[in-house]
This record gives sequence, C-alpha cells and structure tokens, in this order.
Amino acid sequence: MSDLTEYAERIVIPSHPKIIIIYAGDNDLADHKIPAQILADFKSFSQEIHAALRNTIIGCIAVKPSPSRAKLLAQIKATDALLQSYCQANANMVYIDDFSPMLSATGKPRPELFNKDGLHLNEQGRSIWISLIGPILDRYDAP
Repeated sequence: MSDLTEYAERIVIPSHPKIIIIYAGDNDLADHKIPAQILADFKSFSQEIHAALRNTIIGCIAVKPSPSRAKLLAQIKATDALLQSYCQANANMVYIDDFSPMLSATGKPRPELFNKDGLHLNEQGRSIWISLIGPILDRYDAP
C-alpha cells in the first residue's frame, strides 16, 4: 500500500484518471504490517490524489480471504473494516467488498476461487471481481 503513495505523483496524477480501483493490503499483512499502518498508507494515497484530482473516484477492493493466508483472517477483517469505514466517511470513495462472496457458508476462504497456490485468483475468482467492479465503473464513467 505504501508504494501507491510513493508513485502517485509521478504515475497516477499525470494521467488524470476519472476512477482509480485499488487492491492492496494483502502483501502488507503478509509482511507483518498492522491494519492501522495499511489504513494510514491508504489515507496518504487518497489524500494526495484528492488534493490534485478532487473529483477522481477511488475504489478500494477489500483484502480477499485467501486459503494460503487463512491464518491472517482476523487481520484481514480488521483491515477491511478500517478501509470500509474510511471510504464511507469520505467523498469520492467507494468500498468494494470482495471478502464476503469469497467465504464459504462456514466462514472459510473458498479454495475453488484460487489457483493452486491458494493466493492468486483463478478465472472463477476474477469473475467475482468483475461482477463487483463492473457496475462501479459503469456508474462513475457515465457522462
């Protein structure tokens, strides 16, 4: 997540995007960052973007529940709750919940959505993202 802020001015802002969809936090948690650090990095990024591009929509995809990172589920939930709260409290922000549809009825990550590594989404998992992100792109890209 911290890389987003590092490169925002050089890469993101000059392209004047109408919408930015972000997925980050997964590797941060695996690298022992705590949810509050991930939120702080996301806040820095979104504040930098909105200072330069006030009307740009920032969509934040929840950290997905991967089978290979099931031991991090409590931290993932905490991170997602912080990101959701922040997005809901700020203008031009959208929280995208991919966490809920990627859990089984027993509350465990659904392995059928992931490649053999248990981390990266397969076609079935990506189809969930498409179903969640597509309507947001359509809504905010309308003239």
